[in-house]
Amino acid sequence: MDLGYIEFLISIMPQDDKRKIEFVEGFIHRYLIPNIKDDDIIALEPMDYRLLKYLMFSLLMKYESETTAS
Repeated sequence: MDLGYIEFLISIMPQDDKRKIEFVEGFIHRYLIPNIKDDDIIALEPMDYRLLKYLMFSLLMKYESETTAS
């Protein structure tokens, strides 16, 4: 996977979309892996599909609550 190309695409995104990336990064640091750094490798254990679905849903709910509150 070419992370450099992905980062380039992110760099030319509108500011609103860049804020979404920043939100995801903050969510990961607050709720999942507090001390993770960009070059760290993580291994995701097998998980129930519903758990992944609910985790992603909670991410969206948290994003909406923070963006509509400001």
